[in-house]
Amino acid sequence: MACFITLCEAFLGIAPHFQLWCYLFWPQLSTGQGGQSLVGGVMIQLRNGRRQDYFQIPLPSSSHGYAGEWFYVRNAGDPPLADGAVPPPDYVGRAPVFTGVAPSKRKQREWGRDKKQANQVDFILEKISALRRRDLTSAKLVATFLRRRVQLLRLRRSPMWEYAGMADPDRCSSEELTSEEVRALLTAITEGASSASLSGGPRALNHLIRSELVRFFLGCPVA
Repeated sequence: MACFITLCEAFLGIAPHFQLWCYLFWPQLSTGQGGQSLVGGVMIQLRNGRRQDYFQIPLPSSSHGYAGEWFYVRNAGDPPLADGAVPPPDYVGRAPVFTGVAPSKRKQREWGRDKKQANQVDFILEKISALRRRDLTSAKLVATFLRRRVQLLRLRRSPMWEYAGMADPDRCSSEELTSEEVRALLTAITEGASSASLSGGPRALNHLIRSELVRFFLGCPVA
């Protein structure tokens, strides 16, 4: 998910696109010996036939024992913001309330993209293809959000195309990672990507490097 957000915000200059997500991925329920898990019971997978449209992200082939490293934290924080509201400085949001209800399969999750937005998705896929031809790779996507030290799945103050460098308020650390540290993290979260080249290719967008998509299209904000 972090790679998808990085692709949309830091290289396409658009908000994470839900119909593009539905076209590329689908959620698969995961069951164990005890039945459906309340936590970790859904895996997100690339749809069959979509490899040519996305990036090959070599995740570890086995995650055995990962649940033993989980821990619980108190769900504290400030009251939820209204939809679309910008969080003020030092805002700490709360996680969604835990319901105790296991994930269930819904037919509409198998449909893929909305046919009404097919042209929009096709347009974005063309832009992704162009980025790949310019040597954007999965390793460079991962390295981008690692170097920026932004937690993409948390509530943030601005999208990645407005990233302001070391002073960016969404950075989780003021310390800059060295190239060796980035490689080490790539090794820990991927298989094989750590040896890939991280130089060349299109530059990630920021508050100074703007996207070539300079307008709003069909309700999807762009830089």
